[in-house]
Amino acid sequence: MEIPEMNSLIYTGMVVHQRYLPKKHRLFYNLFSLLIDLDELPLLDKELWCFNFNRPGIISFRNRDHGPLNDNPLRNWVEKKLREAGIKNAIGKIKLLCHPRMLGYVFNPLSLYFCYDGEKNLIAVLYEVCNTFSERHTYIIPINKMDKGIIKQTCPKNHYVSPFIDTSGYYKFCISPPDETVTVLVKHENQGQLLLSAFYSARAVNLTNFSLLKYLF
Repeated sequence: MEIPEMNSLIYTGMVVHQRYLPKKHRLFYNLFSLLIDLDELPLLDKELWCFNFNRPGIISFRNRDHGPLNDNPLRNWVEKKLREAGIKNAIGKIKLLCHPRMLGYVFNPLSLYFCYDGEKNLIAVLYEVCNTFSERHTYIIPINKMDKGIIKQTCPKNHYVSPFIDTSGYYKFCISPPDETVTVLVKHENQGQLLLSAFYSARAVNLTNFSLLKYLF
């Protein structure tokens, strides 16, 4: 039996990654990710036989792959981070857009936490960046306004990611939040010069055993 009226979804689409300096390089590939309502993780583990929570499986999700890197509940960590950033709103849903473990392996260069208040208003986004050395940093940005449903945010870059680009400059984020589709555009600029951009565009698919196995294969 699949879970009725759940918030968790699969998103399937394409990533385009472009580096402009010091040497141009471009790649694009098909990709699927999960949008996980953190409160639904135990239910997903119970109802989906090919999805496991905090234990090995064909497709799995482990708290230790995110946040404080342990198996403690991620909701507690997210709420603590929001309070530390001065965001005092009562938190309703927290939805995490990320890649699951597949056959035990996972790498999430960017995980997005969409944080909603009790009235289902999106109030903040946490950008969890992880490099290939497993070092990570989380940018916590409140949402002051949305322009026709689009979030536009900027913050200084202070975490090493690329071997070709240092930590100078700032990030510009442009996001269409998860619904029937989701889009994420990240630009790294320095002194008005575009160094790197990454774009993800995907459509929502119901999260079922069949769809998980389909996109795995």
